[in-house]
Amino acid sequence: MRTMLVLVVALLSVVNANAVVVTCVNEGSNVVRIDYDASGETILPIAFALNVTVDGGAVISKCYDFKVGDSNTARPGYGIFPWSMKFDEVGKIIDWGTPVRNGLGTSGVSIAMASRYSDKANAPLTKGTLCRILVDTRGAQTVNVRVAANTADGGVVLENATVAKFTGVGCTLGASSPPPPPPPPPTPNEPPPSVSGAFQQDSTADGIVSMEVEHFGNNVSQGGHSWNLITSQAGFSGSGAMRAEPDNKTTINKNYVTQSPRLDFDVNFVKTGKHYIWVRCYALNGSDNSCHAGLAGQAIKSCDRIYTSSYKKWVWTSKTLGGSRATFNAARTGVNTVNLWMREDGFRVDKIVLTTNPNYKPVDTGPAESARD
Repeated sequence: MRTMLVLVVALLSVVNANAVVVTCVNEGSNVVRIDYDASGETILPIAFALNVTVDGGAVISKCYDFKVGDSNTARPGYGIFPWSMKFDEVGKIIDWGTPVRNGLGTSGVSIAMASRYSDKANAPLTKGTLCRILVDTRGAQTVNVRVAANTADGGVVLENATVAKFTGVGCTLGASSPPPPPPPPPTPNEPPPSVSGAFQQDSTADGIVSMEVEHFGNNVSQGGHSWNLITSQAGFSGSGAMRAEPDNKTTINKNYVTQSPRLDFDVNFVKTGKHYIWVRCYALNGSDNSCHAGLAGQAIKSCDRIYTSSYKKWVWTSKTLGGSRATFNAARTGVNTVNLWMREDGFRVDKIVLTTNPNYKPVDTGPAESARD
């Protein structure tokens, strides 16, 4: 197994370097497409190291759609692929990885991608889309998105190993409406009001809450790791899955609340008492097969170390390494936050289902995602 070598740049003196324009395109709904264009140039780009930044208090919450070009198994030709993609000994892709180097969940993210083509006939493309980013405006009226060459990691590199002349074109998101005021506190003997964005628990006997993990409310990077969106592992539901990265064989058993990356999901509970946690996940082996869960940012012993012993396929699990079912107790109705922490990096999670029925078990990709208030 070998890791894709990205941005191996012989920093030669740049003479008549070709121009590459990287452009941010506002696609609406706070989505920005990152395009590149080297039209008319004879020496084409083969690697990109970029810094994308936002202002106004906004943060970048996702980076996705990062594959460009011919990448099917019958003809594995040219494309722009993430820096951490891995191959086996015969060149088959075994892990698509991520283009994100660092900064997800902050106002600036570094991304890196490089080309892959099987022979010279599959030459680099002159232009295309590198990726898309999702911006959380945090209520800002306008947000400026800018892209720059990450010179520390090589910038934009051409086929002849020289650094390209770089031009970055940004865009502006907005104007968005200011966030609504918080709802008033509930009056006695009345149920609390619903909160915007919370997943709604159903009132049936099963008490189902079904959540696509890529629809998190908050994504917090900690301890040098983060949860990143992936679309490479076939069989996920929704628009993708989340993977704890980088995969450097790290396991966090203790103090994970402050040392491990976390995903948050707001849930409007209509039932109290014991809730069973089901996680749809994918593991390659016993070193990347577990996570922790909790409630309201607190570690809960009965739902830490959720794991699977089934590998190389999407499976549902509700068991912990302690030998019991993964559960927590909802002490009250209303909105509370369900948390998911990394235990072992490399672990992939597709969906989370909560239920009050101990005999319920999701099948296939599970129930449809719950409505959000």
